[in-house]
Amino acid sequence: MSRKRMGYILIGVGVSLAFIVGVVVYMQVSEANSVRASLPKQRVVIAVQNVAARTEIAASMLSVVIMPDEAIPAGAARKIEDVVGKFTPGEVLKGEVVNTNKIGPVAAKNAPSFQIEKGKVMYAMPLQLPGQQPFSILQVNALRPGDRVDFIYTTFSVPEGLNQAQLEALRTASAAQFLQTRFMLQNIRIQQVGTFDETGKIVPGLTYMIMVVTPEEALVLKWLKDAAQSFGNSIEMVLRSPGDEEKVDPSLTVNLNYMREKYGLPTPPRVIVQ
Repeated sequence: MSRKRMGYILIGVGVSLAFIVGVVVYMQVSEANSVRASLPKQRVVIAVQNVAARTEIAASMLSVVIMPDEAIPAGAARKIEDVVGKFTPGEVLKGEVVNTNKIGPVAAKNAPSFQIEKGKVMYAMPLQLPGQQPFSILQVNALRPGDRVDFIYTTFSVPEGLNQAQLEALRTASAAQFLQTRFMLQNIRIQQVGTFDETGKIVPGLTYMIMVVTPEEALVLKWLKDAAQSFGNSIEMVLRSPGDEEKVDPSLTVNLNYMREKYGLPTPPRVIVQ
């Protein structure tokens, strides 16, 4: 067989193989398109821009696209008119399907509960606890929303088994020897100072400190408040500098021994309890 004829044969075989491959690819693509076309499709509303949290939703922020049923999340909005005028407690990212379960009526926009991030709770501490002096940092009107404070707690620690008369004798004779003061909660954020009205707006005033804290911190605040009311212990607050997040050593305790060693205070007269 001549070299020329062999070349023709090889070309023919190559063309045939290419044709066969083309047919197979075409059939596969056609089958895929057919399957895709047979899948149910529905209209859903998506965000065409990032929508910040607590924002009223406008039509210009939205678009409608077609998606296969299996790709549509539960609660997906189907019509723009069902979304416009609502607000977003959380951020909606560009391209994200708008979920009707995660948006709310504008009337609820200022509800205090929507100001709490996930995993936190809101705790309100009154300006003045029963039997206590008002918090001095509030009296001088130094707190603002967003400020962070530390709570200082003083206890009156005395020997066990004393009756009320003996306790009073200790208090009047030399209470300083039984006082212990330490930092408790630190870097607590003040959400607002005042009270909320029926629309959810804050009414400024030296009435309550409204704090956003963890559930554990809420329990500690509740205990400190109850202990101060029941046992005569006292709570005070100090205001932090913005951006200061360093923690004070929680084991640091200021008592009479500390004051004597650091500042040379004299030893008080010994009290004999009868």
